[in-house]
Amino acid sequence: MFSAYIIGYLFLAGLGSGAYLLATAYAVSDALKRTAASGELADRVRHGFPVAALSMVGASLFLFLDLGVPELAWLVALTPFNSIVATGALVVALFTAVAVVLAWCGLSMRAVPRALLWFCWVVGGVLACATMVYTGVFLAGMVSVDFWNTWILPVLFVSSSLLCGAAAILALGALKAGARKPPRSLAGGLALGGLFEMAVLALYLFDRTLASPAARLSCDLLLVGQYAGLFWSAVVGCGFVMPLVLHLFYRKAPVAVLVLVSALGVMVGGLALRYCIVEAAAHTPLGLGVFP
Repeated sequence: MFSAYIIGYLFLAGLGSGAYLLATAYAVSDALKRTAASGELADRVRHGFPVAALSMVGASLFLFLDLGVPELAWLVALTPFNSIVATGALVVALFTAVAVVLAWCGLSMRAVPRALLWFCWVVGGVLACATMVYTGVFLAGMVSVDFWNTWILPVLFVSSSLLCGAAAILALGALKAGARKPPRSLAGGLALGGLFEMAVLALYLFDRTLASPAARLSCDLLLVGQYAGLFWSAVVGCGFVMPLVLHLFYRKAPVAVLVLVSALGVMVGGLALRYCIVEAAAHTPLGLGVFP
């Protein structure tokens, strides 16, 4: 239904907004406590800002390529509130700009002005939340696809975005830190986040199975049909089962490579999840949706 560019956009926008929001939450908490951000935990969490900037630049590029005709980008910019697509594109563009500014300041300046930091944290945090929610709301609002037409889909995308963002921060931190083991709080948070997302995904599929014949057909395509192999191996296997198993090993032998492989598995699962959700969608007869 959608091009590969849109699937790439959904993944990178979710990862970038999730990483930015997690890094911002830590930075604001640290600033309010009036303590200097230091130590390995702080260093690793700060990776969220460059991760967000790179991810959002990639997401914006995919969104631009999906337009097909470059002139359409100017039309979207001139009429940002004419449709949910145009509004979402504006949010993505603004968030990308804020993420790039903050990442550039952090990498090139020894001391970033406090006012600029708070502006990027607050404004960027709001835009990151809007980006995460927008992708799910956009699909859920399509009444012609009953498989997407539920409020659970935005919740699933938000939880996946936060999990992928945390995984990207952990992966970059593990690569940069070499043999040093990641803090247990970050590794444990990734495991708990995976359990929560798995529960939301189960609820989503159960709800859609009971929704309508078209939605049930989409669930069948994921669970036992055309996309079952990818769903069970990449989404469930790489995205949920493998990270949980590796976390159990990590508790006994805390080495960085276990967290790196686990984080990569989470990101593979996040990309596969969006591909499966988009590709398995079946049109609802007469476009009779239930989610406004």
